[in-house]
Parts: sequence; structure tokens; C-alpha cells
Amino acid sequence: MFKWIKKIYRALRPSSPLTLLEQKLADLKDTDLREAAEYAYALAMIYKKKGDPAKAIHFGIESVELFDRSKLRTEWDMVRRNTVIGGIPLPETIHQGIVRDHLKPLQLTHPPKKESA
Repeated sequence: MFKWIKKIYRALRPSSPLTLLEQKLADLKDTDLREAAEYAYALAMIYKKKGDPAKAIHFGIESVELFDRSKLRTEWDMVRRNTVIGGIPLPETIHQGIVRDHLKPLQLTHPPKKESA
């Protein structure tokens, strides 16, 4: 399906605040990995607070991977771009270690892959 058709479809259906944040994350992954990483962090924290560890881990892993791909090199690269996303205040500096630390005790690891016989 064409991207513009997906955007029109999303615009026409009613959306929850979480769905809107997830849509924003999906859009940002095409244009701004660094900001997408912050949105993934916020979603992870929201789901952690809501008691949904599976989704918190999913978005936490996504945030870490997006920060990895953003190639943070200096302290300035780690300064937050957003103050609050979805009601979640972001730390002044944010990077992979902060994401892992704030999501404790959840472990941000991929589930083991099934071996084929």
C-alpha cells in the first residue's frame, strides 16, 4: 500500500492518544531517527506505568535501537529535543543507558530465536 494511502486511512479513523503517539513514532522513523527514539522511550514508559511489560519492552528495545542508529557522539547529541511526550517528562539528557535504567526492572532483550530443525 502506498504511504499516502496509509496516511489518509489513519487520518480518517478515530484514534486514541497512544495510537497517535505510535503513528507519530512510525512517521518519525522515516525522517528523524533521533526524535523517533524519544517517542519510543515515552511509549515504553507509558506502557510500563500502565502495567504492560511486553509493550514497554518492545518500545524500550525500539528506543535503544533508534538511539544506536542515531550515532550519538557528543553530549549535545544527547540533549532531549522534547520536554514532555504523551505526559511523560523526558530527562535532560537521553541515550541508550538512560532508557535501560528508567525501564528497570524490565530487561530490554530480544526474546530467544527459535532454532529450526
